[in-house]
Amino acid sequence: TYLEDYTSGQIVAPDLKTLTITGDLLDLHLDEANLETLSINANMTDLTMATLTDLTSLTVSGKVGNITLASSPNISVADFNHTTNMENKGSATANKSVSFVVTDNTGLTKLHTTGDLIKTFTVTGNDALTELDMTGVKTQGTDTTGASVNIWDNDLTAVKSTDTTDAETATA
Repeated sequence: TYLEDYTSGQIVAPDLKTLTITGDLLDLHLDEANLETLSINANMTDLTMATLTDLTSLTVSGKVGNITLASSPNISVADFNHTTNMENKGSATANKSVSFVVTDNTGLTKLHTTGDLIKTFTVTGNDALTELDMTGVKTQGTDTTGASVNIWDNDLTAVKSTDTTDAETATA
């Protein structure tokens, strides 16, 4: 069962440099600036990592729903090697989709996600980002309304792009 829900400011450990998280959580919000190494292999509904200014190593696996990584300038590689968690412990109804938001991580050069069913996909303001691997992304989930995709203000260069859905309309 899901036992804990950690909100912003709840984990306070000014001398903590390395953190490993395992198990079952509800939501996890990390904003501990001094963290250098973060390893997560857990099941959770929401994962928010913000202003982790000293973070240099990040690996995430397990089952995770919504993900946010923001304003963490020293992380160069973010590896989200997870499956998408659609459970919603606050309701009897499962989630239909999730969000994946990675913004303003100025040192981030490589971003990888294996999650799927993403309705809101935002990767912006990552000035050094040259590699984006979205191997697991296939659909927007089962929401009946449209998805939102925002990829801009990064350092990406498209080598090849194929639009198999809208064809001429989308490329025009």
